[in-house]
Amino acid sequence: MSEYRVQLRRGVYHAVRTVNGQTVPVSLRTTDLGEAKRRLIDWLAVKPGDTVADLIAVYLADKDQTAIRANDLHWSWKQAKDHFGHLRPDQITRNVCRDYTAARTAAAPSSVAEAPASAPWKPPIGVRA
Repeated sequence: MSEYRVQLRRGVYHAVRTVNGQTVPVSLRTTDLGEAKRRLIDWLAVKPGDTVADLIAVYLADKDQTAIRANDLHWSWKQAKDHFGHLRPDQITRNVCRDYTAARTAAAPSSVAEAPASAPWKPPIGVRA
């Protein structure tokens, strides 16, 4: 059994344990006891190394050996790491992705943000379409 227990503190449930005689609370961010117990189980089940950043590091290490343009993968991850790296895979939702897209669009230079999605295709010079 875990040394953590669920305790109601200031109207919100916390995972609580005692360390050197001091109570150490971690908010479970709910006022429902059943939900608090489920969140404590989930919280205790997460192992170190299960973040998106940890998984991508393993993926990129493999791609360094097999991909032709592994540098592109590293560059792409560098752009997304601050937004997704600290999350677990199950925490990535459609809204998280939309927030990332909005942040990247807002950070882009105006010429890039206003550019059309793709330019019309033109055949190379000397080639008939």
